Amino acid sequence: MELHECGDYRAYIRAYFERRKAADSRYSMARLGQKAGMSKVAVKYVLDAQRHIASETIQRWVSCLELKGDEAEFFTQLVLFNKARSHADRTEHFNRMLGLAGKKLASRVLDLGAIGFYQAWYYPVIAEMSYLEGFVADAAWIKARLRFPVAAAQIVKALEYLRAHGHLCGTAGAPAKVKTPDEVSSHVYKGFVLQQCDLAARAIESQRGGEREAFTLTVSVNAEKFALLKTRIAAMRHELHDLLANTDRCDRVVQVNLQMFTVAGAAE
Repeated sequence: MELHECGDYRAYIRAYFERRKAADSRYSMARLGQKAGMSKVAVKYVLDAQRHIASETIQRWVSCLELKGDEAEFFTQLVLFNKARSHADRTEHFNRMLGLAGKKLASRVLDLGAIGFYQAWYYPVIAEMSYLEGFVADAAWIKARLRFPVAAAQIVKALEYLRAHGHLCGTAGAPAKVKTPDEVSSHVYKGFVLQQCDLAARAIESQRGGEREAFTLTVSVNAEKFALLKTRIAAMRHELHDLLANTDRCDRVVQVNLQMFTVAGAAE
């Protein structure tokens, strides 16, 4: 397993241990722990992804895993990314990994061809705008029709990506199918959803009632009904997409943003 193919640094540590164990049957968790400054039990917790390593031991692990240069820095940022609690902190370390991936690391995990579609709210919007009558793949044309401000340079960049990956109507080729680990892709998509929530809040302030629709429901449920609700929401999303997608004559792009979350429950 290559380091840059990991979404969780603990998977790389486990792969390193298994590789060393296969080469030397006497190699043990105790031996690995001795070099990393951890007990055998603590190492097992890490290998089983039940605990994180302490931040102050990262450099010791870098040495233990025989990492150097960009790979050493990538591992450091991956540890901090996995351990970060806030989305802002995770984004900071994620972006640093992206910077490293653009150097010597031919990363599939961090290839923008895999995650680029959700890097900003306006990427899928512009992709859908390409189905509008009279669409022109021009920054000025698009900017004049967006309901929320986006810089012309950002639109140009989005057009380049969308055209290259076959997301614009009439362009040849299909989107690249590069699988990303859940840990990384979930972070990217979470950032995208946060942007959608911000747009929804701004739309309430800036758009007339005829341009939007808002609905809320607060209700008590049990675990069975909660699971049923998640299933029904997913089914409705697919139903709406099948009903609305690729309409022959389109004059607008809309965002349907349905959130369901727990606001009260058993004491934590």
